[in-house]
Amino acid sequence: RDWIVAAGPINGNTATLNAFRTDGAGGLFPPRYNPAAVQAVPWGTFTFAFSDCNNGTVSWEPTADGYTAGSLPITRLTLPNGLHCP
Repeated sequence: RDWIVAAGPINGNTATLNAFRTDGAGGLFPPRYNPAAVQAVPWGTFTFAFSDCNNGTVSWEPTADGYTAGSLPITRLTLPNGLHCP
């Protein structure tokens, strides 16, 4: 089992995120989480591209061994109260 986390900028309707796999004995749920015993190992990238405010695609391109590239359509399930889709 792996935890993959990613962060990156949003540029228009696309966000390209650098992804990292956490590794180490400290990656446990609190109160046993130990950040000194966790390493962020480069994993690859995720790209989120939106065709409108409700629909888009997520694709991933791993650089880590044992993973394959792919993509999936994504659809918004909820809209936070007070926000509106243009």
